[in-house]
Amino acid sequence: MPPEPRPAAVMPIRYHYPSDTTDLEWTLLEPVLPVPACQTTTGGRPEKWPRRRVVDAIRYITDNGAKWRALPADFGIPWRTVFGYFSRWAKWASSRTSSTSSGAVCGCAVAAVPGPCG
Repeated sequence: MPPEPRPAAVMPIRYHYPSDTTDLEWTLLEPVLPVPACQTTTGGRPEKWPRRRVVDAIRYITDNGAKWRALPADFGIPWRTVFGYFSRWAKWASSRTSSTSSGAVCGCAVAAVPGPCG
């Protein structure tokens, strides 16, 4: 008698939060994000997580003032990964802001988000 097939892994339900980006917001925000490393001349690993979901996770943290570790599991992305994206993008944005006179590269509140411990 053949063994019973295992049930497929159940993906957590992805809830929608008020902080999620709308389609219009995403069309405005996507070109402002840095180019993925895999598309640069130096190369790099392709990104594992969809950028829009990462942005939604970052916006959830900033909107709710939550700790990074309190990121809901239904985002499907580990909190350390989301924080890693945030810190790299914030560093990239600050380097671009310091090299421009206007300072209007990114409309996100980078300074308003606490570090990984709080």
